Amino acid sequence: MLLVAGCATTQDFDSSGACSKENSEFCDVYDVAAASERDLRSNDATVAVNCPMHFDRPPAAAIMPECVALVGAALVLLNNRFSEDLQPVDPSAVRYSDQASCLDTFVSGREGSDCFTSIRASIAMKWITPPRKR
Repeated sequence: MLLVAGCATTQDFDSSGACSKENSEFCDVYDVAAASERDLRSNDATVAVNCPMHFDRPPAAAIMPECVALVGAALVLLNNRFSEDLQPVDPSAVRYSDQASCLDTFVSGREGSDCFTSIRASIAMKWITPPRKR
């Protein structure tokens, strides 16, 4: 006899998408490129986007080019997807900030590896049309 067990999981964020105002801390650069218009509009004038974390705390200047390139690619997609509704977002208008943080993974000998540097991009969005009626 085969027994099957499963456990229910809940998402770490609200049922809205990762780039909605309610879940903005979970919005990464890959999410913003595919985010729904509804989720993007739910933010105020700016969407905060997380670039990939880099462990062992490299200097922000060392990982900034990767973040700028990823955000630039996301902007191309956003500008194309919402070309009739969103004023084109210029990559030079994006603001970046960095932070270093640590997690305690309790792995002996990896204490320094538990720390990371991350960069957050703030993308200003100006919608030129009202939201669509559903």
